[in-house]
Amino acid sequence: MERHAAAMVRGTQLAIEALGATSGIVGIKARNRHAIETVEAACRGTAVRAHLFGDDYPAGDEFDPVYTPTGRLIPPTGIPSQVGVAGCNIETCFNIAAPVEGRTVTRQTRTIAGSGAGAENTGRADRHPAARLHRGGERTDGHRSGGVPRRHAHGRDDV
Repeated sequence: MERHAAAMVRGTQLAIEALGATSGIVGIKARNRHAIETVEAACRGTAVRAHLFGDDYPAGDEFDPVYTPTGRLIPPTGIPSQVGVAGCNIETCFNIAAPVEGRTVTRQTRTIAGSGAGAENTGRADRHPAARLHRGGERTDGHRSGGVPRRHAHGRDDV
């Protein structure tokens, strides 16, 4: 997020334009508080702003990330678009800007979670699943086919 804040904000701007929206919000969890200044600097002069969240909200729960910065309440069993909100993760926003910046998108971040994931549980992998397979079931991204994923060597905030 910090290393590519400008591209992330540019991708968010492009998404705003494509959706016909008026503004965008980059949500940052409190544990990434160190990134807020960099992201706010990248947002200056744009229709994008940064919003600091708490560290925890249930996985897949879109209610808090929508309500807290916008004040719009998603109806029970509803989705953000019912209240005029679209969601996009940071890596997607970063990749939306890729063609405009002359970059290609050939890799993506994978998060490995669970008790065996270890402290460093985010890494980069080839986008196409077939590109990860090697002869004998060994994969080029540090996993074994059909087995338990190994921890990636890369740390968090790879985007």
